[in-house]
Amino acid sequence: KWEGVAVLDTDLESNCAEVGAWLSSLGAGMVQYLSLFAQNALLTLDLISELNDTDVEEYIEVGMRITGHRILFRRGLKKLKADRKKDVTPMSARYPVCYV
Repeated sequence: KWEGVAVLDTDLESNCAEVGAWLSSLGAGMVQYLSLFAQNALLTLDLISELNDTDVEEYIEVGMRITGHRILFRRGLKKLKADRKKDVTPMSARYPVCYV
């Protein structure tokens, strides 16, 4: 189903679908890089959102030969990171303080 990506189980296939859908949302032709993400074990949006500039330059952009695709990826990564920060629930909300 995912050309160039070894899918071993349904969770992995689901994650590939999530990453593939995200890549598609970035623009035309971006889904072709799904195998690049799989080769680097970046099969969830959580992992992708943790990429730093060095990771992007050395492992991702090296495989993206089209300048426009690199720009689209950088924009998408910036938005993904911003969206992930918004979704973070403060520790105090997850684990209310209990006084005895």
